[in-house]
Amino acid sequence: MTTWLDSWIPVVFMILATLHYRNRENQGMITYWQAFRMGFLTASFGALLYGAMVWIFGTMGDGQFLDLIRQERLAAMELSEDMMKNFVGDSAFEQAVENITNMDMADVATEDILNKVFGGLLCAFITAAFTRREPRYTEE
Repeated sequence: MTTWLDSWIPVVFMILATLHYRNRENQGMITYWQAFRMGFLTASFGALLYGAMVWIFGTMGDGQFLDLIRQERLAAMELSEDMMKNFVGDSAFEQAVENITNMDMADVATEDILNKVFGGLLCAFITAAFTRREPRYTEE
């Protein structure tokens, strides 16, 4: 279940990290690609931390966490069963259901990490455009 906080908190930290680097470490200037790199590194670190916490919670914390995820995904597959069978075929649909029933916490954590890294990639392109401040050269 994704909430709006799952989307905005990483973006806020990406902006804060980029602004900190720009204003404190780089004398108020930052190129687009430096800002992109800072935002993407922040998002990637957050994704790894989030994935580790999901894995730890799922393995050491709540024993029913993985079963709940499986049930939610299988219910979502049932809702779109006809459409998916028409789109990908019966065998691919059955393979997807089998993959869901056989997944473990490492699969869930890896999927969460990849989703957050790819989302962070997109957000880094956007936030870099707003936080860049390149030096202006004047002709004398």
